[in-house]
Amino acid sequence: MFTGENALCLHGFTAEQAVTITVADGRHGYTTTAQPTAGKLTFDVYEPPESLFNGARLRVYDIGSGVMQSETWDFVPQSAARESLAAAGHFTISATQGSTTASYRQSVAVPTNPERARLRGESKRRLVVAGFKQGDTIPIGLYRLAAGASDQATLVRQLGSVVMPRSRTAVFAVPQSAAGSTYCVTVPLATQYNCPSF
Repeated sequence: MFTGENALCLHGFTAEQAVTITVADGRHGYTTTAQPTAGKLTFDVYEPPESLFNGARLRVYDIGSGVMQSETWDFVPQSAARESLAAAGHFTISATQGSTTASYRQSVAVPTNPERARLRGESKRRLVVAGFKQGDTIPIGLYRLAAGASDQATLVRQLGSVVMPRSRTAVFAVPQSAAGSTYCVTVPLATQYNCPSF
């Protein structure tokens, strides 16, 4: 349920008016607005992880050839939406602008490889933990990277834990006490590449 570098692309819609976007999984529907925006797509700004599921306007930019695209985001809908998507195994995304419509059915797979990452595109300090077995309690801690080794780390202190839900994706709010530290915040993994700092 966690994937990085997602973007909304719209083809065949005019940049003159907003496009209504609906995501539905058969039980729940989420609606937001894709707002055509002047300027250029930069690829250096991240939208919030809950994009398409939070009702907020999503800026899209005309990139030519009849295509509008948003900036990217880490796909981590809020907890209730993640669990609903995991149960459904798919969702349909629809776009409507006047009489112009388009839709696409997307399969959803729960992650099976343990990983963690800092969520981008928001002011909150949150760590997404994914891929562990449903029901497992995963400790989250402050780790010190080994000198001269970018993939090995030692636990300094535990910050909390998450329990893996059906979606195998959980979000942990990193406490203020771990912010600005020279250590990184992570979970027990065999190797600690790209250990996130807050």
